[in-house]
Amino acid sequence: MNSIWDTTQELEDLSAPTILKMKGLLMRKIVQFEEPQQLLFFRLESDLAAGHISTYTGSDPLEARLYHIFQSLRYELPATYFAFSATGEDTFVHKVVHTLFTCIFEDFDVEWANHQSMASKVRRAVRGLEGLRPDLSLSKKGYTILSLEVKPPLYDRRSTVYLKDRWKLASLDKDELDHQLRENVDLPCHVTIQVFGHRMEINTMTLMNGVYHFHCNHQVYLPRARDDVGAVRNSIQALLSVETWLKEFTFPPTYQQAKARIPPQKANEAKKTLISPSQRDLFSITRE
Repeated sequence: MNSIWDTTQELEDLSAPTILKMKGLLMRKIVQFEEPQQLLFFRLESDLAAGHISTYTGSDPLEARLYHIFQSLRYELPATYFAFSATGEDTFVHKVVHTLFTCIFEDFDVEWANHQSMASKVRRAVRGLEGLRPDLSLSKKGYTILSLEVKPPLYDRRSTVYLKDRWKLASLDKDELDHQLRENVDLPCHVTIQVFGHRMEINTMTLMNGVYHFHCNHQVYLPRARDDVGAVRNSIQALLSVETWLKEFTFPPTYQQAKARIPPQKANEAKKTLISPSQRDLFSITRE
């Protein structure tokens, strides 16, 4: 299902209409577990609620990873939900998001802490602005392929903070795709994850026929405590799916090279693009 989402009224600081094309859920494949792995999940969830995870003695790589993830969550998740009721972003990130990301994305470079996105910095520099700063960037061989924004549970999802984080991530998506094209690398998509409270939304953006498509792929709730049955499993399944998508990317020197963009040849076409698409704001019709 496609829809047009105009949030001009919600975001008062934007000087032009904001229109984003949204795609339906589950646009990319989600990892499915076999019956033995499902049974293992049930047992590990029960052990996690009890506060004790046994040592894995088998030889299956996936099962060993699941044991490692659950053992890490045992130390970081509180016994009850109330431990998160008054915590800020740093504590929430450390206890939940950081644990899941470091356990699942071991083969990628995970960088926390609000540094400027190079792709965003290049685009915004022409207006004398700093680049956007994601809470986390995931990269492989120097190529940024995922950005993350986090807000702790004390934020209300109905506030404009949620929308601003969403636009920020979509802008980072576009900037990264454009930045890689300038380097003659054609990324199939860029992934962003928005954590707002206990809800995690996984999105991808693709560039097809000159149109940026923002896909909502998966939505899950992060675990709030060790006995939060279902949320642990769903979060792990969603992030393992993201890892599978990213591992399908192949990088230089064997990576697919993008063709150079062809500049407008006719005067009327040139008038339609007063600035390069890679220099244009995703959500603004303002000409610079």
